[in-house]
Amino acid sequence: MIKLSRIEKVPQILVDNQKKWTDNLLALVTEHGSYKDIPKPTKDAALVHYRHQDIKDILFSTTSNKCAFCESFPADSGNIEVEHFNPKSLYPHQAFEWTNFLPSCRKCNGAKDDHDTLSEPIINPYDDNPEDYLEIDDIELKGKNEKGNKTIEVCGLSGMRIWRPFADLLVQFKTYESNVKTAIQDYNEAKTQPNKKRKIQLLQNSIDIMNDLRRPNSQYSFFCNQMISKSEIFAQAESLLKEHDASQV
Repeated sequence: MIKLSRIEKVPQILVDNQKKWTDNLLALVTEHGSYKDIPKPTKDAALVHYRHQDIKDILFSTTSNKCAFCESFPADSGNIEVEHFNPKSLYPHQAFEWTNFLPSCRKCNGAKDDHDTLSEPIINPYDDNPEDYLEIDDIELKGKNEKGNKTIEVCGLSGMRIWRPFADLLVQFKTYESNVKTAIQDYNEAKTQPNKKRKIQLLQNSIDIMNDLRRPNSQYSFFCNQMISKSEIFAQAESLLKEHDASQV
């Protein structure tokens, strides 16, 4: 999970219809006595509007089509959904509120279900910086505090669905790290300036590949960024590149 930037401009479809859609849903709540007692076909018809393509296109772009919670690419399997941060079952007046929407995979959305985020807060990556609440330990996501732990619990950010991709990335990262280490050694052993120049370019290429893993639009970029930030070899390589650049001025 990484810090996200919400697009402040509300989609025009919501500007034009939010009040009408909300009033209709609240009228159904009043008519049937509660949200849960609204007949499913009636409820589905009233709620379908928040899945409008205009809403999804703008919302999903804020995460590069990743799940806001686990950072998977659910769009690949057609399972990216509009998630209500404050559950619509408990807060139906927010069912069509732009600032209550997040992109989510079906697994995170299903795990979170109707958890009351107001009484038991979890991380909202649009409003909170996940780095203040979460950290990586080997291939496990861990909470730094109560809010971080609650987020992991509520969204199901543990177990094989998280460990397996993290483990795959860790192997990939260790391979890249080994390549960087070799590139550093080759540079230090180079005797001529043309040879050093070739070696420094190979080192830069290896660093660029690693940096691609931590870009916000990359899958599981929080995990990758944490791994790279802790890497002594990566830090050594960046320092060497800076020294080389300074020597060329």
